[in-house]
Amino acid sequence: MLMYVLVVNTIYECSFLFQSKGLEPEYQQKKGTYAFIRKLLCLPYLSAEHIVPVFVTLVDLASEHVMPLMEYVRRTWLESDVWPVHSWSVYGRSVRTNNDVEGK
Repeated sequence: MLMYVLVVNTIYECSFLFQSKGLEPEYQQKKGTYAFIRKLLCLPYLSAEHIVPVFVTLVDLASEHVMPLMEYVRRTWLESDVWPVHSWSVYGRSVRTNNDVEGK
């Protein structure tokens, strides 16, 4: 459950950040920015050892307008002293959602 909360929290925080940085209109068009942010939001589903290398690859591919979002993810999630990467990777976990808690 804790891992799910972390993943959902990451997704909601990223969603809020890209909305506040003016990325929402481009995201809603479901084109380049949409596909890029969807890749970013998939990071928690990778194995822990792959998260940082994939993030670095995404940074290399990122347009300038998404760099504030990338910096947020790097600072808040990848360099966190509180939540190391292995603690929020849900790769290989049998429960990756809270559907069972919500009765779904």
